[in-house]
Amino acid sequence: MKKIRDLAKAFIIILVIFSLLGMAVGCRAQERPSPEGKQDKEKIPGPLKAMDEHVHDMINQIESIEEVGRIKPEDVMPKENQEQSEEQQTQQGGEQQQQESSSTMESPQEEQEREDIEKSKEKQAQIIEKWQESQEALKSLHESWNEYESMVIKEGVDMNKITEMEKALYDLTTYITEEERDLVLQECNNVILALSNFMDVYKGNPDGTLGKMDYLTRQSYLDAKEGSWFQAKIRVEPRESLMNTLRQIADIPEKQKPLVEKLRLSLEDLEKAIENENLPLLRIKRDIALKNLEDIRHELK
Repeated sequence: MKKIRDLAKAFIIILVIFSLLGMAVGCRAQERPSPEGKQDKEKIPGPLKAMDEHVHDMINQIESIEEVGRIKPEDVMPKENQEQSEEQQTQQGGEQQQQESSSTMESPQEEQEREDIEKSKEKQAQIIEKWQESQEALKSLHESWNEYESMVIKEGVDMNKITEMEKALYDLTTYITEEERDLVLQECNNVILALSNFMDVYKGNPDGTLGKMDYLTRQSYLDAKEGSWFQAKIRVEPRESLMNTLRQIADIPEKQKPLVEKLRLSLEDLEKAIENENLPLLRIKRDIALKNLEDIRHELK
């Protein structure tokens, strides 16, 4: 049964890869026609850019929840123990006041317990705040989509792209409501992929291709994190084709070509980390590749 599920997952990933490759090569056919000669960039609509910003803000918030939660189990006191400890401290404080004891100082154990309770409460408050901020980013994402959707329907964009985006937003909303951290990150990636397909429509822009690189970089790490190393390997296979598409689409000045080479090498290193099945190394290589992607986005604006 497990083999069947794994094969089904692999089949789905292969379909995604063919989709990425097909879009990287064939998406230019959907671009608007332009006069002969040098083609200027066609402006990407503001709502589409806003959606990209909102989904990345959400990813940052959700990933920071994981950072906040990285505490040792012994540092977190169960809720019932917290209540018992607080009650004991209250009782002890009352007894000390009644006895007018000269030794009102906490014992080392009591002090440590109190600090652990405060630390746990502080971390829980931070996590709650980050989920609330993610909810706000989600609302902004839906609002920007509502604004952009009305534009693309008038322009006659492929309805499959719209359906793909709406499904990703629906699933993302469900997982945010349920506070399913890894599933939220998964759907954020699907939103990034759906956004890249819309960005491909606007001629002369590398944003769609960069978005697909963003997707495979993030998703390969999530696959590996779940132990699906085979799926992670399949996920990064389109990287070379996407690099070729980037070079063809983007008007890259000579001084910025080293950035493109850095990106190529970082994606190559990402693939090697996957081949070695080394998750800590893969996380580092993922972050480097994402940083290079962000640098190129900034330079090619």
